[in-house]
Amino acid sequence: MKLSTGIALRACSVVFLSTFSALAQRSAVKPPSDDDKQLSLRGQLGRDPHDREAHNQLVALLRKNYAFRTELEEDAVWLKNNPDDYSAEISMRSLATTINDPEFAINIDRYILAHAKREDYPAGYDTGGDRLAFLLIGRGQYPEALVLLKRATQLSPSDPGVWENLGDGQVKAGQYSEAVSSYKKSLDLDGNQELTHEGLALAYFNLKDYLGSAIELQASISVYNAQYHGGAPTDSWHQAIKNINKMTKSDLALCNLHLMLAKTLLAHKKFDPALAEVETASHLDDNFSPYYLRAEIYDAMGQLEKASAARESARLAVEKLLKSQPPSKDEFSRALSLPQEVFVMTLSGEIVDTAHELIVLLEPLNKTLKPLDRQFLGMAYCEKKRLTECEEQMTVVLQSNDKWNNAVTQNGYAKALVENYDSADAIEHFARAYELEPQNATYRADYEAAKTP
Repeated sequence: MKLSTGIALRACSVVFLSTFSALAQRSAVKPPSDDDKQLSLRGQLGRDPHDREAHNQLVALLRKNYAFRTELEEDAVWLKNNPDDYSAEISMRSLATTINDPEFAINIDRYILAHAKREDYPAGYDTGGDRLAFLLIGRGQYPEALVLLKRATQLSPSDPGVWENLGDGQVKAGQYSEAVSSYKKSLDLDGNQELTHEGLALAYFNLKDYLGSAIELQASISVYNAQYHGGAPTDSWHQAIKNINKMTKSDLALCNLHLMLAKTLLAHKKFDPALAEVETASHLDDNFSPYYLRAEIYDAMGQLEKASAARESARLAVEKLLKSQPPSKDEFSRALSLPQEVFVMTLSGEIVDTAHELIVLLEPLNKTLKPLDRQFLGMAYCEKKRLTECEEQMTVVLQSNDKWNNAVTQNGYAKALVENYDSADAIEHFARAYELEPQNATYRADYEAAKTP
C-alpha cells in the first residue's frame, strides 16, 4: 500500500521524534561517578577476590581521589586473599609509610607470612620476611625482627646478603659486637661488598674502635672505586649507578663514605686527616654536609672563627643555589621562615650532628620562626636533652592553630620525649594523636604501649 505524502511526512516525524526522545533520554543519563565505579569494583572483588584487574582499577580510583587510607585498607583485604602478591605488599608498605602507619603494614605482613607458603615462591617469601624485619626495627621491635633475620641465615647460610641484613639489624638494635660477627661472615663469603664494609665500620665506630672503623671505611672506598671507577666487572645495578654518576657529574655515595671516614677520624682526634677527607668529599658532590662537618672539626680543634667561617660558606652556597633556581611555591617551603634547602642541607643522618646545626641555625631567629621552624628547633632541643626549651617550642607549635596540632605532630613529639627522657608527659601526646586519628594502628599501638607500666 502506498502512503500519501502527508501521511508519510507524519510517519517520518513520529519516527524522528521518538528517536530524538530516546537520544535525549540517553544523553540525560549521567556517566557513573567514581563512587559508583568503586561500588561496582568492590562487588566484583566480592564475587572474585582474586580479580587482579578489578583490584588495580579500584586502587587507581582511590589514588586519583587521594583516598590513601582507604587504598591501604583495600590493599590489606587484597593481600589477605592473595598473600603471595609481593608487588602489592611492597605498595602497601610504601603507602603505610606515606600515611605514617607502619604498624598497619606490620600486621598485614605478619598475616602474609603466616598464610603464604614458602615453597610456592621462596625468594619472594624470604624477601617479604626481610622487609617485615626492617619494618619491625623501625618500630623498635628488635627481638621479633632479629628472629626473622636469623632465620634467613639458617635458610640461606651461603648468601652473603642475609648475613649483611642481620648485621644491619643488630646495629639498629645496639648489638654491635654481634653485628661485627655477622658482617665478617658476610665478607668471608664475598669480600667485594662496599655496603658490608661500611656496616662493619659503623659497628666498630659504635664500639669506639675508631681504628677498626677507619680501616673498614678505607676498604669500602677501595671496593667502591673498583666497582664504579675502575675496571672491575660490574653488573646491571653497578652500571646503572655509573651512568647516573656520569650524568650528574657527581658521586654522592662516595662523598658520604669520605665524610664517614672524616667523622671517624674526628672521633679519633685525627683532625688534619679528617679535614683532608672532608676536602676530598667536597669535590665529589655538590651537597652541604662537608661545610658543616668541617665546622664541627674546627669546633673540636677550638678554632671557633674557622668554624663560623665554614658555616658562613654554607650559607653563601645555599644563597647561590637559591638564585639559580625558581622560587619554591610548595606548602612545605611556605611553612618555613627559611627556604627548604636550608633544612635539606642539614639533614645528613649520622654524618653531621643535625640537631646541633639546627640549633645554631635557628636559635638566633627565635622571634621570627614559623611553626614548622619551631618544630625542627624543638625536636633538636629534645635530642640534645634540653627539655625545658623543647617544651617551650612545642607548646607554641601545638597552640598556634589546628593545622599544626595534628596527629603527626603529637605522635612525633611524644616519641621524642620517650626516646630522650622516658617521660610520663608523653602519654597525653600519644593519647591526643590516637584521638585525632583513631583508625591509625600505629598511634593506637604507641598509646597502648605508653599506658603499660
